Amino acid sequence: MDNNAKITQKELKRIEVQKRKFQLEQERVIKPPECNKFLTAIIDNKICCEAFGSKIESKLQSMSINVEKSRVATPGTITWKRKFNQKIIGDDGNVINFDDIEEDEPYLMIIIDIKEFLQAMNEKRLMEKVQAAQEMCNKNPSSTTLIIYGLKAHCRKHKKATNAQETEMHLTQLQLLANCSHRLFETPDEVALTVAQISKAIAEEPYKIKLKQKSDQEKLYLSNDVKVSAKEDDPASLARLWQTQLICLPLVTFE
Repeated sequence: MDNNAKITQKELKRIEVQKRKFQLEQERVIKPPECNKFLTAIIDNKICCEAFGSKIESKLQSMSINVEKSRVATPGTITWKRKFNQKIIGDDGNVINFDDIEEDEPYLMIIIDIKEFLQAMNEKRLMEKVQAAQEMCNKNPSSTTLIIYGLKAHCRKHKKATNAQETEMHLTQLQLLANCSHRLFETPDEVALTVAQISKAIAEEPYKIKLKQKSDQEKLYLSNDVKVSAKEDDPASLARLWQTQLICLPLVTFE
């Protein structure tokens, strides 16, 4: 009987250790830089053929972010998807693995060169082009970034031919009506760096959300309205005050 009790206690300890390891592993995979390995950037073939295409691919791979080249209906776009490891741990401490799933991230990037940008603007279909990309690449993107390659150099070279006021008007309309911000770049390295920065931010988003939730919870505990009076010459009341402050912190108890 005693021997069985000892075996049971040993088994309970093993299960507790396994569950803790499982929890730590689940936390590790969403932390930077490990989280990068679960993100894939889907890059249209048109971008891969441009001068900045190889730079983007090299930059992402150096960060352990996966790259998938694809031909899409709306050329010049980048979207992202995240892989989730589906696994749970049972009451017996054994891990049960399920098939991994992939989910699209609600972000879209469109990269166009100066020739394509001016043509779309002159034909009054820049908004249409962006909205078509939003509809085709991601059902309802929460954020769209338009990268215009070579606009600054064009403006410097063709000052009289470029209508700066009209350009600003079109870009402002994109921001207000299509939730599309814009960035202007002149070199392949600038484009690649921005794609890498946005990809990194997307990869780290679940971790940042979790940190914020934890911070909000701690603020809630620390703003507790419990009031305990204490007298300077009364050790017992000072001890009660100290205990009250301590248990406001998460995971802290009287024990």
